[in-house]
Amino acid sequence: MKNKWLSYIAQQAEELQHPNALFLYRKGVYLFTLLITLLQLPVAASLWGKDASIAPAIYEGNSILQSLNLLSHPTFASYYPAIVSLLILAIVASFFIRAQRTLAILIFFCFSNLYHRSIPIQNGSSDLLHLQLFYLILMDEHASHKLGKIKTLSVCLTNFAFIAAQVQLCVVYFISSYYKLQGTQWLDGTALHYALLNDEFTLGFVQAHLAKLELPLRLLTWITLLFQILFPVLIWFKKPKLYLLTFGIALHALIALILGIVDFGVLMIVMYLLFASDAWCLTLRNKYLRLHQKVISIEK
Repeated sequence: MKNKWLSYIAQQAEELQHPNALFLYRKGVYLFTLLITLLQLPVAASLWGKDASIAPAIYEGNSILQSLNLLSHPTFASYYPAIVSLLILAIVASFFIRAQRTLAILIFFCFSNLYHRSIPIQNGSSDLLHLQLFYLILMDEHASHKLGKIKTLSVCLTNFAFIAAQVQLCVVYFISSYYKLQGTQWLDGTALHYALLNDEFTLGFVQAHLAKLELPLRLLTWITLLFQILFPVLIWFKKPKLYLLTFGIALHALIALILGIVDFGVLMIVMYLLFASDAWCLTLRNKYLRLHQKVISIEK
């Protein structure tokens, strides 16, 4: 057993394990970040400006957190348009230039400042996205092209950061299912029914038609709970992986449409790329690169 673990660790330091999945994952996370940022632009001043309606959260004595929360200080508050513009430009640049780690640091810095300035109203989607943007700093899909000790360090860091992101997804499901099991509504199958009755989450036309379907909602509640319990265990095995990912995509898409929690549903689907087959991701990556080349040719 000890030799197997040593062999596994050595492999993580020698060979990049998921270069194509990482390539697509980075694009997916950045596109999601760009979309969320653009959707917030109409209320940007209320979220991040000097006269924002949200009380600033000051992190006294922590220089790192202070540097990631500049907009909460009156000196920098009026510069939020520069932070937003820099974030958008960095994301766009990530699709055209190769310096991914440098851009990842810049994207994380900009997003963190926007995130911490409006942290009282952030939801689970933003919290999870913030973590993923940090993991992407540690990852480099081009690590295998480096030389010597730099290659070994970069490959090792990338592989273990990728595993950390995978584990993070499993932790989300584990904690969610743990707390669901502490209550009664998920166990008796009424959780989704009551969720549909909540005007803050449910779309009006959905509420009018689906809230009455008690038996289907009860079954979907139990299936959702079972899925969240099994996912952190079974996703690491090849045979059930495809079924879990397929069902998970359908489930999150359905919940996004029914309950209106679109941002979280989309981000979770993007995170499924962490467990996608690297061969399948290579096919999509090649299609992306061919499209990318066509765009560049048209611009020239």
